[in-house]
Amino acid sequence: MFEKPIIYIILILILIIFLTRRIRIAKENERFAIHALGQFKQFRGPGLHIKWSGSEIEWTRVKADCRGKIVTDKMIRIDEVDIPFKSEEQLGIGDYVRISGFENESILAILDKDQRDSFVCEKCGHHNILS
Repeated sequence: MFEKPIIYIILILILIIFLTRRIRIAKENERFAIHALGQFKQFRGPGLHIKWSGSEIEWTRVKADCRGKIVTDKMIRIDEVDIPFKSEEQLGIGDYVRISGFENESILAILDKDQRDSFVCEKCGHHNILS
């Protein structure tokens, strides 16, 4: 049965590599926004998740206190993906908001005090604000 153990070792290594590329872990203050064919489908909450589907599904990590821009009356753009939101404040299109929490299938957003444009440095990860 185990005449050639190298074959079994290779098969186990391939299985481990496949699973490690599919495992996603979200912390308590994070969610994964799942988009299929460019349209928001659902959130995946904190914990361990395994991505079984194909390449047409995109998983985007969304953290509490992330900054986004309102693009429609119900959607915020965060990291180039649109995610539904709710807010108790009066917000307008083009306003910058921060994520204060998560609720079922939407983000709870509050107005960001700093309404200037910003970008993230690709080299070091710092948030830079344009004057």
